[in-house]
Amino acid sequence: MNKKILLTILCLMCFVVMHSQVIGGITYKTLSGDELEVVSTGSSEHKIVIPDTICMGDKVYTVVKIGGRAFYDCKSLQSIRIPQTVEKIGESAFAYCSNLKEVVLGDGLKEIGDMAFASCFSLQTFTFPESLQSIHARAFLHCRELRKIEIPESVSVIEESTFSQCLNLTEVKLSNQTSRIGNEAFSGCKSVKCIVMPDNKPLIGENVFAGCVNVEDVKGHLLVIPEYVVKDRLFPHSRLFLEKVPEISTSFSFYAGRRTIAAIDEWRKKKDSETKAQREKRVHDERALKAEVDAVTERLKQEYIKDNAPDLFLPTLEDYMVEESGYRVMTKDLGDILVKVPESEAGDFKKKFDKVVITPKYGVIGDQFGLSECTFTLGKKIYKGTGTVKEDDSQDITANQLIAGLFRDLDSSKDVPVDREVDENIPQNSTNNSSTFAFIIGNENYQEAVNVQFASDDAKTFSEYCKRTLGLPEENVRCYIDASYATILRVVGEVKQIAKVRDGNINVIFYYAGHGFPDDAEKQAYLLPVDANSSQLDVCYSLDRLYNELQQTNANMVTVFLDACFTGSLRGEGMIAEERGVAIKPKKNEPKGNLVVFSAASGEQTAHPYKEKGHGLFTYFLLKKL
Repeated sequence: MNKKILLTILCLMCFVVMHSQVIGGITYKTLSGDELEVVSTGSSEHKIVIPDTICMGDKVYTVVKIGGRAFYDCKSLQSIRIPQTVEKIGESAFAYCSNLKEVVLGDGLKEIGDMAFASCFSLQTFTFPESLQSIHARAFLHCRELRKIEIPESVSVIEESTFSQCLNLTEVKLSNQTSRIGNEAFSGCKSVKCIVMPDNKPLIGENVFAGCVNVEDVKGHLLVIPEYVVKDRLFPHSRLFLEKVPEISTSFSFYAGRRTIAAIDEWRKKKDSETKAQREKRVHDERALKAEVDAVTERLKQEYIKDNAPDLFLPTLEDYMVEESGYRVMTKDLGDILVKVPESEAGDFKKKFDKVVITPKYGVIGDQFGLSECTFTLGKKIYKGTGTVKEDDSQDITANQLIAGLFRDLDSSKDVPVDREVDENIPQNSTNNSSTFAFIIGNENYQEAVNVQFASDDAKTFSEYCKRTLGLPEENVRCYIDASYATILRVVGEVKQIAKVRDGNINVIFYYAGHGFPDDAEKQAYLLPVDANSSQLDVCYSLDRLYNELQQTNANMVTVFLDACFTGSLRGEGMIAEERGVAIKPKKNEPKGNLVVFSAASGEQTAHPYKEKGHGLFTYFLLKKL
């Protein structure tokens, strides 16, 4: 019997050895097939990089899961990189890692478990990958230094207390596909100022925003503000927001937002008289979309004016103002009117005011119903009356803010890549290229211009090639998605600072995917930040300036990759600025010294997307060659 027990124990020990392995203080356990799970750590390292594959014996295993409590209460951990092969982070996997500041996630993650990062007091940023499908309850409970979150469209449910007591959280952007928000999901987030809610009302639990007393702005994705936010009083204790609600609820944007989207949805449908190809071309034509939005806006404006116009307009004549050469006329709700009446006619006008025919003209002023002008007819004489503001700005208020969002929806539903070979088979190089630094910008989602297809994927994948194929340490690779002008300034500043600290003994890689354009006057080429348009040259970054700044670092070698064209054309077809009908040949920028530039286009050429591969054409073949 003793021999049998001993044999059983030895077999179990062999099984454990064969099916688990400790590498760098981290224990990995085999799952079914050739997959591994991280189960625990004994490492005291501040920075940990989880490999995507591990060799055990003569077999290669793929790491697919961070197990429950794997890094629980690991006080030494400050930074962790999780590969794109990992699909799940288990329950309490990093709970109470109180010094954890940085989590770098791969694009393959699908699930974050219950309390996975609870009480990670030092965690300030967390970027959710687009592959993510579910975030379980209390996943980020008490992450008190977390500042900003943006939930990807693939996540439809926010569970109970998911972000509760994130005391320094200031910005929240929920997915437009959110269907349910659980009890106390954001309770106690007292610093939140701006929240983007889904346009359609989700199922909302109890005390979801309890304690969110400093909310100032609540927005929708396409709507100025979703109707249910106002109707259901979701933020009853946010005084600054509640003060805005009356004005918001009577605004033209609030009135027209949902109606405009419904009209455009109808316009997008295939007409009986057109082929499928013709319909696709029509709805993806930005000029046609803008024309339709403008037409719908004008129609809704007239309806809005009609709905708000008073049945009776009976203004009251007040004092004559000599300095203004006119009478002040008071209205009940529409402010004062100044009626220009010559002083010589003032007495007669006042005496016969009951016989004056008053004709008001209404409009949309400052996003509100208002009186744009008024005429006063006495016999054959016509006197003009004006309010304090005359310009009708309804088109700007409604159309401009909707077009970018509507086009973003269109872009997200087309050209889905069918071949991600260069993203999935990234070559691994053991070289340690620690003296090279990569600064990577992918500008895809523009606020005032059409989006650049695949630019963010271009940047993300290129950054992976820098780390894996070119051998740059992870801390040497800086990737910025949707960079503003301020971000571009900071990026160039970082290049200069690192070069200064190292006395120029570095190599620099600068990569940019996004819009480029020339200014009309000087033909100077510019990079376009996501928060600017091509008419705002003071907040755009010229290539001449970029080249000069990079050359002045005195780095050993500077290599610039530009997946952009600088003619004013879009990536593919069309123009950035619709009023510009033709491309412009930009002035040639000459790199000097130790600076080498690889560009997707030169002269009057256009940079194109490679839709089947999910990248810019230039970037795809750059990655392919690497």
